[in-house]
Parts: sequence; C-alpha cells; structure tokens
Amino acid sequence: QVVYGTPVNGEQGNAQPGSQPAPGNERGQLQVTISAGQTLPQQSLPVDPSGVVYDAVSRDLIPGAIVTLRPGGVCAGWNPATHLVNATAGGYTISGTGISMTTGANGFYQFLFTASAPAACTFELVVTPPGDYRAPSTLIPSSGRFDVPAGVGTTAIQPQASAPSVGQSTTYYLQFVIGSARNNVVHNHIPLDTLIGSQLAIEKLVDRDESEIGESVRYTLRIRNAQGPRLPLLQIEDRLPLGFRYLPGSARLRGPTGATTVLADPAGGVGPRLTFTIAAGLAPGASIEISYRVQLGIGAQNGDGINRATARSGVISSNTAQAKVRVIAGVFTSEACVIGKIWLDCNENQIQDPEEVGVPGVRMYFEDGTYLIADSEGKYSYCGLKSITHVLKVDRSTLPKGAYLGTTGSRNVGDPDSLFVDLRNGELHRADFRIASCTTDVRNQVFGRRPAGEVVAPEVEKGDPAKPNVTLDPARETRCADPRWATDEAYRKSVGECPAPPQRRSGPDPRGMEVPR
Repeated sequence: QVVYGTPVNGEQGNAQPGSQPAPGNERGQLQVTISAGQTLPQQSLPVDPSGVVYDAVSRDLIPGAIVTLRPGGVCAGWNPATHLVNATAGGYTISGTGISMTTGANGFYQFLFTASAPAACTFELVVTPPGDYRAPSTLIPSSGRFDVPAGVGTTAIQPQASAPSVGQSTTYYLQFVIGSARNNVVHNHIPLDTLIGSQLAIEKLVDRDESEIGESVRYTLRIRNAQGPRLPLLQIEDRLPLGFRYLPGSARLRGPTGATTVLADPAGGVGPRLTFTIAAGLAPGASIEISYRVQLGIGAQNGDGINRATARSGVISSNTAQAKVRVIAGVFTSEACVIGKIWLDCNENQIQDPEEVGVPGVRMYFEDGTYLIADSEGKYSYCGLKSITHVLKVDRSTLPKGAYLGTTGSRNVGDPDSLFVDLRNGELHRADFRIASCTTDVRNQVFGRRPAGEVVAPEVEKGDPAKPNVTLDPARETRCADPRWATDEAYRKSVGECPAPPQRRSGPDPRGMEVPR
C-alpha cells in the first residue's frame, strides 16, 4: 500500500526500519512497506498519477488490466527508465517511450515521477482491458485533458480512494499535463465497459384488476438481473396513477434467498413518483420482489389507472412495466340513479295505500331514447345516468285502456305523463307516476297483467345515440281483445300468442270487486 504526504519539517530520511530510499530519489522520496498498525509520519511519496480500474456498471475492481503511460506529443528528454521510480524493478514494462503495468486484485495502478523528469509534458493513459471488457468506456466518458497545478501538493480527481459507488463522482482523465514541477495526482479511477451486455428486467403485478375509490390494492414489483455482471445500487422508480396514494409502512422486500423483510418507505412520500432504493444490488441471475399497498382516492376515476415502474442501476435501465386497475367510483360516482313506480291511486291522495297495486308493463322513455318497463309490481330503476336534468315520459299506449295519469309534482313538461328528473353526482332520485282513473275496466286490466308479467327486475334498454330522439305516439292499436290484458303491443304477446283470459276466483276484493287470479 502506498501513502503520500508533504514533509512539514524538511527532514529527508525519517523512515521506519525496513524502508529503503527509492532509486534516483533526488527529493528524499521513499519507497515504504507498511505493516498493519504502523503509522509513518512525515512522508512524501510521488504518485503521479494513480488510481484504480473498475467495472462501469458493477463498480467492481478489475484485475489484469494493462495501464500504459506515454507522451501525448513531443516531450523533450523524456526517458521512462530514468524518470519514473522503480521503472526497471517494480513490475513495469517499458516499450519505447511508454511504460506499462498490470493491475492486481485491487485494480490499482500508479506511475511515480522523479525530480529529474521533465517539468511539464502532455501524457496520456491507455488501458488494454482483460477479456470480457472494452476500453475506453462509452458508458462513462473521459473528462478530457487535465492540466495539473504546479507545486508540491496533491490533487485528487475523485474524493474516494477506491472505485466510486453508484451516485459518487465518476470524473476521470486519460490525458494530463504533468511532470516533476506539478502536483501529485491521485484517485484518477478509470472505468471499463463489460462486453457481456447487462439485462435488467422488471415485472409489475396487482392483486386486483378492479377496485372502488377508498379501497386499497397491493402492487408487486419483480426485478431480475437476467445477464451480465453484478448490478450495484438499484433504484426502482414507480409512477402511480392519478388519485392513487402510497400507504406508508406497507413496503416489503423479498430477497434472492426468499426471506421477506420490511422495506423503508420510498422517496417521494405518498406519490405520485416513488423511488425505492436497494443498496445491496443484484447478483447475476438473482431476482427480488418489492410489494406495497396504495389507496384509491378521489380523482382516481379521472386517470387511466395505469401504474408504471422502471428499475435502474447506474447507466443500466430496465424495461418499463405496468399494471392497470379499473377504477369503480362506488359511492363516489359522478353518475346517478333513478328509481320509481307507477300505481293505481284510486283515492287520489298521491300516496300508494296498501290496497293500491302497482301497474306492470308500462313503458317510460328518457329524452335520449332509453326506456324502462315497469316490473310486476309497477317498479322500475336505472343507473348510470349523467348528472344533468333529464325528462322521463310515460308511453301512454302502454297504459291500461281507459287509464289516465294524475300529477305527482309540478316538475313536468305540461302534462302528468312526464317528469323533469334533476340529477346530481351520485344521487339516487325518486320519480313516480300514478294512474288517477280506477274504473272497473282499468283495474281488471291491471290485475290481468300481474300474473302474466312476473319478472324479477324491470326491463331496460339503452337508447342508440346515433339515432334521433324518440317521439312518442299515443295512438296504438289494441291487439288482444280481452280488456283484462294490456294494450301495450311492445309488452303484450302477439294476437296468436295472447293467453286465455284469467279465471276469476270467488269473493270480492276490498273495493267490492272480484279479483282475477
């Protein structure tokens, strides 16, 4: 290991036992071997320039790289054999005006100028990479030429003594203006690119494809180092859809061994941009899983519901994975529902009394052509309507013959056959109709419809927006002769399919009439 420093008291030979003066050492520089626990004060060792060679992606040190120092132009009087310390005995190889050394397991290289070296020349560093690597790096380009300051101090190109980790400075130079009159240069760490292309893959899953506002879903991210060297610090950028919020404390990490641990909350708070950091990196062929929960908030229904995630390790980037959740507004929906009923109001008190029955088979239209048909109890409903004012109008041709309607409120278009329906976001709106005529003929038709029209839900058909709005024609032909059956040709069966008239049972109803079965 080599240390460096500038004497503070001018002493030239204050070395520990076992140290030897360096060959051609005009300035009192020393070649020192340091044992564990030793401290050697007042040292001045030339290390111009020095650094390590490392993998640009994994940041691992690279042994077996040949680093050559040679003049980048004319350098009068330059002789590597005499102008570098230990040039002929320190594991260097001289070829013409260039001198080379091979990095060991620590990836370290250094070239030590003597005081007799030229005061300032332009030199360049050329790296011959070992197998599976290439130089120079295209992922981390060189910063060009560095003009080393004059003096006897030390200039550090990077702040750290070994290869930078992800996020640290990667500045380095392959050309220097340097010599015996210039400062020492250290920490010039040189990256190499691997020839084995790295492949970082990410997959995103969600536990539910559909969710309501206010509920939460769990996302899972699967990250795999498919090929290439070990990937150092991993950063996963996750972009939440509109209205989705991360639930703090919910993140979990499943490591390559299958063990699950609590993962620190990502940078970015509750979103929408989250950044998970995995400091341990990812070995070749290994994979990890990150899971966390988010809650769907107000506004989520206005977004696309797609969550997107990308993993990065230095300059290596993965594909973009995505998962979609279909947002159901639930109680927060902006759409509205209409419910109601149509009944016989024999006493015209505008209230359905216990003995006043609902009228089946009556059809009602909205202004866009959407229609409803009342069920066997005279009830109907429809959801998914826009929150605006609609018009609901009864098709009078579907009423029992001889029936007429009474008003149920003042919000109509001039007759009791219609109602203005003013809808607000998420509202459940009531819209009722009542038949004010309660003659024997009308009642018989209503009771005749009930056993033939047993359905569990009202019939609904959405209007076709491509077609013009419906114009109601009250004049329709009765196709079944028996007055106890409906006159609605859309509700009734054809003439050939008209059922036999219902049989009467004995006994009067509460109003003194016999009630059909």
